[in-house]
Amino acid sequence: AWCQISHDGITLTVNEAKALQAAAYLKKNLFHEFKFTDGPDLAFGLNLASLVECLRILSTGGSALDKPATLELSYADETSCLMLTLVDGGAVTQCKLHTMDIEPIVPVALAVEPPPPVRIVFRSDVLRDGLQELDWGGDGSAQREKRVTLRVLTSPPQLSFTVSSVDLGCEMEYPAESLIFFEAAHAVAQDYRFSLLHLMLKCIKESEEACLRLDYQGLLHLMCKFPSDLNSCDNVYVEFYLLPLYDDEDESSEP
Repeated sequence: AWCQISHDGITLTVNEAKALQAAAYLKKNLFHEFKFTDGPDLAFGLNLASLVECLRILSTGGSALDKPATLELSYADETSCLMLTLVDGGAVTQCKLHTMDIEPIVPVALAVEPPPPVRIVFRSDVLRDGLQELDWGGDGSAQREKRVTLRVLTSPPQLSFTVSSVDLGCEMEYPAESLIFFEAAHAVAQDYRFSLLHLMLKCIKESEEACLRLDYQGLLHLMCKFPSDLNSCDNVYVEFYLLPLYDDEDESSEP
């Protein structure tokens, strides 16, 4: 993961299989206290599996005291370590993560000119339930061969996901009335690797709304919104960018 810390907050960015990018944005207003010393923005690499394991350890259980537990994140240049400190009453638990020297992850972005032809907003539970219905078993080879075709129709307005492998297919349709917002300049049909789309499912499960956009090259952008307990006006956002598949390319090498 590529971590960037600035006066505005924290951003974590991850790439997967050269075809999927995810980014989480934590604005400074989401924290009870946020201090950043004067100077340039900080940027460094982290072992994602270690970071997730530290958060899992620190979030296990719950405080039995009236005062909720607090988690402090701190970083200092002299140590090149990210420190996570959980204070729960009289108990203090610390995890120290050494940073990694990796290539910076360049953020992906949709082309702004011309405007993307498709923009659709869902309640996250609607999208989540549909993707779960499209999931079925199979061995490792069958899982790798699965692809999902995303279709947007304008007459009648509709979005559909069709998942298929060598010998099986399944389709889920969303009429415009089941969506919060639907805007499409023209009909679109694009293929993606289902295993990468499925990686978004856990994030979708926890969010309250999701916005899907497509650009003219087929780049899929999904933004999930999470409510904040600290301030109802501030939200946490996680973004995904997924490159399409093409029939004339070997699926083992993404574009």
